[in-house]
Amino acid sequence: MGSTIKGLKTLVWLLGLQLSLGCADSSTTLSIATGGPAGLYYPIGGGMASIWSANVPGINVRAEVTGGSVSNVIQVARGESDLGIAMADVISDAYKGEGLFPESLPLRVLLSAYPNVIHVVTVAKTNISSISDLAGKRVSLGAQGSGTAVAAQNILSGLGLQESDYAS
Repeated sequence: MGSTIKGLKTLVWLLGLQLSLGCADSSTTLSIATGGPAGLYYPIGGGMASIWSANVPGINVRAEVTGGSVSNVIQVARGESDLGIAMADVISDAYKGEGLFPESLPLRVLLSAYPNVIHVVTVAKTNISSISDLAGKRVSLGAQGSGTAVAAQNILSGLGLQESDYAS
């Protein structure tokens, strides 16, 4: 865990340096698209914005509350946000013009913040013991438009369970 935090601090510092070298205006304000206030991306983005604003001369970064990964990549591609946080599945689909993205979006990945893990859980009384047992059941995939929902759909699809097989 310590090496992950140290690596994240180094990446944040390097990105801040890159931003400062690329911004000649002494009063540049940048926005970072994050996620909902109850999620993980908003506090991470807020922390990154605070670090950059305090330590990179001439840069003011503000974290924006958004719908999550899907809206973040769209906002960045449209120039509505300067930076955005998104899960790798969403970025890959957006860049290739696949999944929820009918055309390729012009994106560039600056850093990978942390490894992302997806857990599939249920309570014992459901008698669900495999992914195929989810067929016909109500399944919570995460907030609509979130990277978690996209990743969950990709995982279930990869394991042979299509969206039409379960209620969400």
